[in-house]
Amino acid sequence: MLKNTDYNERKKNSENNNNREKLWRTFGVLWAIGTQFAVIVVTSIFIGQYLDNRFQTSPLFLILLVLAGLTGGMLTLYRILKKFKNSNEYKTG
Repeated sequence: MLKNTDYNERKKNSENNNNREKLWRTFGVLWAIGTQFAVIVVTSIFIGQYLDNRFQTSPLFLILLVLAGLTGGMLTLYRILKKFKNSNEYKTG
């Protein structure tokens, strides 16, 4: 009886560790998505402002590059989430 209890406790601890590991990996993926999206958009804003000041075309380049940055950010988001969803360790069942 005592061995069965030890086995159940080890199994429960193992499941808790697996859940905790999955939680941290999920957090890492979300952090990567947010960081990449922010960097892409902020970079496009700075480059757009620079080009507008350089060529006196305000706000043409700013608008175009922000739209391009948002599109690039969404594509990056899609690719990361697709890869995350398709990884074997996160499939249910």
